[in-house]
Amino acid sequence: GKCIMCETCASYCPYDAIPILVSLPKKKVVEGITQIDKNICVKCMLCVKICPHKAIDDDINVDPQKCVHCGACEHICPVNAIRVWRRFDNGVELGER
Repeated sequence: GKCIMCETCASYCPYDAIPILVSLPKKKVVEGITQIDKNICVKCMLCVKICPHKAIDDDINVDPQKCVHCGACEHICPVNAIRVWRRFDNGVELGER
């Protein structure tokens, strides 16, 4: 996947091995959609474990009130069952792989 500079990897690395080398202006996600294809999902639970906002429950449902569309779940999914589409305040859209 593409790095979107969300800094989630740096904040979750237990060894502080991922420094944020470039300080770019933060882009605010103004809207987004996170979808999990349960026909592809193998229920490995990696998305549940990595979600920094606990937006995915044990039944692999996304809580739209908690999800900020950071893409951590999409990037860790081993079977590409998760897609995140987002539009930033600068109009740039990301999400297609």
